[in-house]
Amino acid sequence: MAINKGAPYQSQKELAKQLGVSRQSLYYQPKMPAKDLKLKAEIEKVMADNKAYGHKRIAWHLVINKKRALRVMLI
Repeated sequence: MAINKGAPYQSQKELAKQLGVSRQSLYYQPKMPAKDLKLKAEIEKVMADNKAYGHKRIAWHLVINKKRALRVMLI
């Protein structure tokens, strides 16, 4: 399925169908809160000092939830 570049206009429905995604996903824009950017910098600092630390130890060190630490580390 190729997108027709010569067409002057394609509706979102047609475009989504050609791409094989839902119409909602055409508008999706991931957002990273500013507090997560700050936390990522802190996590990188801890990781630089302690190479063997995983998400659980980093969470313990920064006193945050381990799920949040893992989510921010994956960004």
